[in-house]
Amino acid sequence: MTSRRRRPKDRGPGARRSAQIEAVEPLAPHRSVASLVAAVLILSFVVQCLTSMMQQSATYDEPVYIAAGYSYVETGDFRLKQDAPPLVATLSGLALRFGTYLGNQVFLDTSSRLWSGSTEYRFAEQFFAKAADPHRTLQIARLPVVLVGTALALYVFLFGRRLWGGYAALLPLFLFCIDPNMIAHSRTVSNDAALAAFFFIAHYYLYRLITEGRTANLIALSIAVALTTVAKFSGLLIFPSLALVGGFAYLFPGLLPVLPPSGGVAVQRRRIVRIGALTALTCTLATVLVISVLYQSTSGVERYIAGVKSIYTNGVPNFQFYLLGSFSPRPSPYYYPVAILLKTPDATIVLWSLAVLSVFVPGSRPLRGAWILLPVALVMAVSSQDLVNLGLRRVLLVYPFLFLWIGERSVRIWEVWSPVVIGRPIRWLAPVGLALLVLTGVFSAVRIHPYQLAYFNSWSGGPAAAHRYLDDSNIDWGQDLPGLAEWQARHGVRPLALWYFGTDDPASYGIDWRPLSDEELLQPRHAAYAISVNFLIALKLRALETSHAEFDWLARYRPAATIGHSINIYDFR
Repeated sequence: MTSRRRRPKDRGPGARRSAQIEAVEPLAPHRSVASLVAAVLILSFVVQCLTSMMQQSATYDEPVYIAAGYSYVETGDFRLKQDAPPLVATLSGLALRFGTYLGNQVFLDTSSRLWSGSTEYRFAEQFFAKAADPHRTLQIARLPVVLVGTALALYVFLFGRRLWGGYAALLPLFLFCIDPNMIAHSRTVSNDAALAAFFFIAHYYLYRLITEGRTANLIALSIAVALTTVAKFSGLLIFPSLALVGGFAYLFPGLLPVLPPSGGVAVQRRRIVRIGALTALTCTLATVLVISVLYQSTSGVERYIAGVKSIYTNGVPNFQFYLLGSFSPRPSPYYYPVAILLKTPDATIVLWSLAVLSVFVPGSRPLRGAWILLPVALVMAVSSQDLVNLGLRRVLLVYPFLFLWIGERSVRIWEVWSPVVIGRPIRWLAPVGLALLVLTGVFSAVRIHPYQLAYFNSWSGGPAAAHRYLDDSNIDWGQDLPGLAEWQARHGVRPLALWYFGTDDPASYGIDWRPLSDEELLQPRHAAYAISVNFLIALKLRALETSHAEFDWLARYRPAATIGHSINIYDFR
């Protein structure tokens, strides 16, 4: 008996092209091997996030995010953390709610005078103080952010695989999974990793929508856009970013690899215009819906707009921004490019440099992947006008695109290079060089673990030299109390004179401490001192303002030890 196979409906040239790809790739052995390697890389990323977060105390803003998120879930009251959308906080609050079923007990005291006051940081401190196990509470609240970071890693691979295939997608995924910046912020309850994730995922589905069509891609794109806007207020950049990529596709339709080639340029452009109009409508509707759901009110959009207006209202008067050893009352337009150059791993810097140089190679088609850099250009241009310079984390969302672009340039150069060197000994030059960079990347990732937040590359001098260039969340965000507790237990210094930059409770880690006096800052006693790097940099500023060089401990004294690169120990006993 012979069987009949129904002929699938012809859905146009784009569908035929997509069907051809789907028919071939599942049968290719490399697809399953590449997916297996990708799974191992993503698992290593998760392990690094989990083991790192277990050894780090709460960063400066985490207690407020967590207390706010739990209050959103329990009360529907959004008085806490109004300068950030509620997505990340709500996810952490839901994790804590689920954790109560597993025995982790927390208590939200809405009868406290702090609940009715304006000191949200003190309320968060009280919230953790009343928790049965503050450390367990912190780790449970961090788990949703780890999941979001893991999703971003997965989409880096999926995007690369869709563009060039499984093996080529492993390079950007590898760079992502060993990047200390991505790891540090994918285990911290803040909105930076979530913004980076949903911003990138939205571009992935826009690409699929342009090249494939399909209602499912439109729905996924709309959801990703909505989540981007509620991850962080700067997520509103998703709309002009998608418009830039769509405009690029309209002007240069032949430069997107899988764009349906038939029908002529005019037909392609009309199709892109239709997609753009439909995308704008559905994304706007999805955003309004998600905002209303998260704020648990039909007036959620009003709350959201009020939050956008409040972003810079809590600034510190006469704040001095720190960059490359100098202070300024105004933010620097080149702060973020400098931060990227200082805090990006050496292997990635080398590959970025080679990628830039590769655009001059004849036949490498540099315009083919230019659209990948459009979101990067937009974010960096807007960030150059940022009213505050508080850390690389504010431009973390450019990294996945830069990793993807490295992969794109690698594929184009291989296309040019491989026919020339086939059968020659020189063909091993590129694989060997890449293997060396991979080993360098693995070594730097292992070496900095679990202190990824304070990572600086070797060209800058490493974390030990970080205070010469940057401050705040680039190196010291209050994360190293566990290491300080271990040092005190090992050396038996009780009490320890401590000046800590953070909102976590040192005593909850078993640290016996006392505050420092201004007299001790000018003339230390016979005691041991632990001072956060951010405050040491602040002392440098005080020395300049008061003409008292004695305040500049960084210049005067060599630390006896450094805890996690963010707390210096000075022992004058």
